[in-house]
Amino acid sequence: MKSILVSLGVFVIFILLNSCETAEKTVVSSGKSLSKVVQTIDTVRKKFIEIARADLSLSPGEALAKTEEWLSQQPEVKQSFVMDDAFIRFTLQSGLEGYFTINLTDENGLSLTRGGSEVALDNPLTLKVRSENVLTNKKVLIFSPFVSDTWYASLYKEAEAEIIENKIKSYDNEFEVTNLYKADTSDGKLARQIKELESMGEYGLVILNTHGLPDGFYTSSWVYGLSSQFDTTEAAIREGIDYLRPGTYDQILEGYFKFAYYTNLANVQNWQEFLDERFMDPPVLYLVVTSKFIKSIPSLENTIIFGNMCYSGWNLEQVEKPKPGGGSYKIEYEPIREAFLSHNPIAYYAYAYPDGKSAKVGNKFAKAMEDSLTRSLIRDLDSTGRAYRNSEVEEFTGQQVNDPVSPDMPFKLFGAENYSYDNCQEEIFDVRDGQKYQVVCIGDQVWMAENLRYSGNITQIIDEDSWVALWNDGNPIEQPAWSHYNNDPANDAVYGKLYNWHAANTGQLCPAGWHIPTDEEWGELISFLGGRVDAGGKMKSTTGWNPPNFNATNSSGFSGFPGGLRSILDGQFSELGSSGYWWSSTTMSTIEQQAYFIRLNSITDFADRFNGNKLSGMSCRCVKD
Repeated sequence: MKSILVSLGVFVIFILLNSCETAEKTVVSSGKSLSKVVQTIDTVRKKFIEIARADLSLSPGEALAKTEEWLSQQPEVKQSFVMDDAFIRFTLQSGLEGYFTINLTDENGLSLTRGGSEVALDNPLTLKVRSENVLTNKKVLIFSPFVSDTWYASLYKEAEAEIIENKIKSYDNEFEVTNLYKADTSDGKLARQIKELESMGEYGLVILNTHGLPDGFYTSSWVYGLSSQFDTTEAAIREGIDYLRPGTYDQILEGYFKFAYYTNLANVQNWQEFLDERFMDPPVLYLVVTSKFIKSIPSLENTIIFGNMCYSGWNLEQVEKPKPGGGSYKIEYEPIREAFLSHNPIAYYAYAYPDGKSAKVGNKFAKAMEDSLTRSLIRDLDSTGRAYRNSEVEEFTGQQVNDPVSPDMPFKLFGAENYSYDNCQEEIFDVRDGQKYQVVCIGDQVWMAENLRYSGNITQIIDEDSWVALWNDGNPIEQPAWSHYNNDPANDAVYGKLYNWHAANTGQLCPAGWHIPTDEEWGELISFLGGRVDAGGKMKSTTGWNPPNFNATNSSGFSGFPGGLRSILDGQFSELGSSGYWWSSTTMSTIEQQAYFIRLNSITDFADRFNGNKLSGMSCRCVKD
């Protein structure tokens, strides 16, 4: 990586030295000087090194704070502040701003807040919910400009940007992915990145994998060097910047971009030993995209934006900071969240506290959310209002993925909740008897979310002797039959009816377009929900069960109610409230008189598959054809 930056440095030096001939003809009429910003950042850089080397007991954050304290006293500086041991932002008397940023890394130089060696985590919880609006734009932009964090430095593991691109394509081949890390070359890099950001509204989903700030985020393009080898006249700076992308110089003066110094520092006890290496010569300045730029781009009303970066949920326009000698002053922002929301995107996902603040995002947390969100939206076709959650009601936090950098900061949705790449109907109406049933989409299947209540022409058997008589001393009478639990019609509304297998096998129980699930279809459901050991808790309703209703979350939306059982041996009813039994349509190959069924129980979170006598009374569910 160092050799790459040095090579780029030589390239920019060549540009700037060759621009000196035109220096006299460039006039800055606004009174704003990028040269002064460059010189201030370089002074801050040198002061930080000086402070760090003078006191080896300082942490990087402490050295940053001391540097900011010194900077705030300089006459050309109108205001400065340090935030989260991560960066200094300063405003000159001219109104131009700049950043000095340190990025803490591990001993391998891999970022702790974005990028690095952790592989994205899978979110095992999936739940489709009905969406009123269907997303049709399957173009995805992955803005992952810092190849040093998400590509080159990740050679220990598969690159983050590539992991997500490949997963999206594996979920659905119809998605067209533009992945900017592949375009990270010195030739035209800045122009390409800005062009794609200006065109975000043409994409259905945009993932911003970069380093963020409360009022902007980084491109990976370095646009100027801090060294005695560089010509720091205003004319040379303009020539050099506009060579990379015409018009950028004026846009910096107007506040659409800012200069920022960015360097990695190993997060180890003797971090000062890394200063010479991390503050390489020639050190360089990066270009930050500001909130003003975001506000200037075309509409995002048909786009989902995922700000997978630090401070992406920042929405405070003003924060009060204490002065070292007493009193306080106000820090003003043009917040990044408000900038995106001003374009009314379908949804804006970001990391934010309830009070409008945001903070650094741990690398592990950011990668887990990237994986979870893309899986939920694209693979599982969840709605925008469900895709960012850890359960039916809870949002993810860093704590839930064991990330110490941001353990209590929630992953938030701002915008519409009722969009998805597919929609799942909320209920069905059975025209045969006027019954309505709630419906849930789970994986690639669509299930009734209630037990079946249809009777049709099937015989109701009430008395025990008549029920047992169907067994006929081992010569079963294959008569379809049903009953209410305890022969009490009041149980019908919640628990539905109990049917023998022959009733389930008539092909008449389910509405048109639906059927009794096969054993294989039950297996697909249980496998999708994590297997028999975990699926039961996700399938059980949170009410209607006897204690303890172990691990019941109903996170699948299946809403399994414990309708109990009617025995063919004595015609008795049992286990209402403690167990639920659901027929499959599959007969055992070895015992013709038995068929497979699924059982959920109050004292476990298992979803067990058994076989039983076809004349037993059990609940039924329908699955869509």
